[in-house]
Amino acid sequence: MFNQLRDIAAGLDDETIVRRASGRVLKQVTVKEASERLRRLYVPGNAVLALAGNLEGIDVRPLVEGLFAEIPRGAPVSEPPPVTLKASGRTITRASLKEPLGIVGVISPAITDSLHPSFYLNALLIGRYCEETWGAAPAPLPARFRYPIFADPQIAQFFPPLRADETDADQLGITLQDAVEGLSGSVVDPDILKELRVNHAWILGGPLTPSLRARIREHPGTLHTLASTMAVRALWGSDAFWDRYLTRFMDPRATGGERWSDHFQAPANIVRLLLTPPSR
Repeated sequence: MFNQLRDIAAGLDDETIVRRASGRVLKQVTVKEASERLRRLYVPGNAVLALAGNLEGIDVRPLVEGLFAEIPRGAPVSEPPPVTLKASGRTITRASLKEPLGIVGVISPAITDSLHPSFYLNALLIGRYCEETWGAAPAPLPARFRYPIFADPQIAQFFPPLRADETDADQLGITLQDAVEGLSGSVVDPDILKELRVNHAWILGGPLTPSLRARIREHPGTLHTLASTMAVRALWGSDAFWDRYLTRFMDPRATGGERWSDHFQAPANIVRLLLTPPSR
């Protein structure tokens, strides 16, 4: 659903989506071609080394040089330009489903836009409100809201509740619009915004919360998430850029609630995908 929503927003038709998902094109790639491409891409020139953990008392530079200095740098490869996403809606039948599943995407400003920190904060706020209002997401959905900005910053994802007989993808957008309207008509506790800022600041290079530090000590996967987040930040922007981003995100004077309420409700920013079981 995550990938197909983006494909739909990028303007791909159903046939192309199915063909890409099938992986049939990989049959044309030989082992030699794949090996050569891996050797060309997986080089220091295309990489960032992120070290997460307690490095106190460790002279990191000679350690890193001893492990990696002899590896040829290789030629860096430029990332392709981001795909322009557009509002769209699609209903697709899936034989394996017993109940319909739906996802709504809200197209965001570019992560380099000075307004993106405000968008991110408001996406988190709306996502929290939807979690509380819509109730627990049914399996196999992970939650009612998902916006991993270092995986796909272009589109925030919501998973509205559905009727068992729903067949109209547009209803997904209406449900999200109703939720945003409900939130905009309520008084938001400033402590909630403060909590969201504090709990997500580490993603942007800010301090770790005490609970996150405790989790890192017990769960290596959390340490890996921290390292991978650091790496993507380094690939996408300089320290100065992320310092500015974090400052805007943490600024208690910057909320932008009214602006983003309109943005999240505007049909021109909404992508809908409804997966339905076969007709009974």
